[in-house]
Amino acid sequence: VTITGVNVAADLGSARVYVRTSSVGTEEATLDGLEAAAPFLRSA
Repeated sequence: VTITGVNVAADLGSARVYVRTSSVGTEEATLDGLEAAAPFLRSA
């Protein structure tokens, strides 16, 4: 997975992270894995 961009809200309360997969056909599995890891991602 490569992070291709990040947009951070002006109040720093949220961010949107754009990702790219390295292999064709793995997009759905990659997004499933990222969603499963969401509780472990840092929040301030």
